[in-house]
Amino acid sequence: MNKKHYLLYLALPTLLLLQNCIKEKDNVIPGVTKVTEHWGYEHAESWGGISGNCAGVIQSPIDINTSGTAKDTDLPSLQFSYSSFPISIIDNGHTIQVNTNTYSAANTVSYKDKTYQLKQFHFHAMSEHTINGEHSPMELHLVHAADDGALLVVGLMIKEGTANSMIDRVWNSIPDMENKEEQRTITINVKDLLPAMQGYYSYIGSLTTPPCAMGLSWFVMKEPLFLSSAQIAAFRQLYDHNYRPVQPLNNRTVHEKP
Repeated sequence: MNKKHYLLYLALPTLLLLQNCIKEKDNVIPGVTKVTEHWGYEHAESWGGISGNCAGVIQSPIDINTSGTAKDTDLPSLQFSYSSFPISIIDNGHTIQVNTNTYSAANTVSYKDKTYQLKQFHFHAMSEHTINGEHSPMELHLVHAADDGALLVVGLMIKEGTANSMIDRVWNSIPDMENKEEQRTITINVKDLLPAMQGYYSYIGSLTTPPCAMGLSWFVMKEPLFLSSAQIAAFRQLYDHNYRPVQPLNNRTVHEKP
């Protein structure tokens, strides 16, 4: 093997990871449109036959055992910079997803001097991550991508409480047909979903749907997002089992910022 071929061999895993960071209309969409083979949550254990990544050792979601996290008060905070944008929404057959359809620098999160653009957010019921073995009724994922293709996903556990007015605008905008993205004139600001206290659990994981690309930075916020029982029920009338079971931790470290 000559030097050129050897360097290409070394770079191949990174190239494959970037290839699996699916983009549609320049919005990161976790595996839904790229994977041509049918997949469903009722047979999540067989996803390795769709994409080998799904049988990998760095998979998400996980159970976060709070007694085993590495607690560090010096961990940096996530620096959110969100502004209003018009809803572009799709029922893709696996979840309800809102795309930003914008390159505006105003919708970003920064961590350790690296900035990631918000590409989309979507919902799961029940939660995909568990805390000390317990699910929440739902989970929200905010998917961000850096210019180099690196992904950072912020997870918000959703629990029952008071209604969130921004979620009302999202639910009222859901298209009548699957797989048809529709643009709305009403605007939303994702900062309306963020908790006041921004402690988090962080670890390296994967997309939670095929192709299950690995190497993502996950941040699961410690404080939940509260929705009313009616708002939770409205989503679960559409999707009440669109969550992947927790995956083995495989000696990964979960960091905790108090």
